[in-house]
Amino acid sequence: MTTTIGAALPGLLMSRLHERLETPRDIAVPICTCDELGFPHPALLSYEEIFADAPSSLRLAVNGTSTTANNLRRDGRVTLSFVDEHGAWYVKARASSADAPHATRNGVAVFPVAVVTVLADVVDPSRESPARIVHGIRFHRPSPSATP
Repeated sequence: MTTTIGAALPGLLMSRLHERLETPRDIAVPICTCDELGFPHPALLSYEEIFADAPSSLRLAVNGTSTTANNLRRDGRVTLSFVDEHGAWYVKARASSADAPHATRNGVAVFPVAVVTVLADVVDPSRESPARIVHGIRFHRPSPSATP
């Protein structure tokens, strides 16, 4: 059952996104922005493209010419879904100011976003049968020496 837990990231996400402790390199973070017609526009980020400055302040690094970047500039609303064997959290946020170019990655725009609300999706044993998430969407990154 999904419950609202406030306007700040929970401790596990802060340790991953700010302190960079046990940051999963292979877990994808689905995000949705709002397109020009008001429909959700899905995309995937990695934990490496998301940084928490504080429990209610994030920075997202996306391709500067992508639909996601254009949606963030135009509308600003974004939902990030963090899903893995520890649980599921849905972070609703809004781009809070203009994007800036990434310091070291050409073509990448960095968007500061303010957390509006965080939802936690947990099983309520009194209403649902016991279940657990096995894992979220995962990336496979070949080693740098691998031949494509």
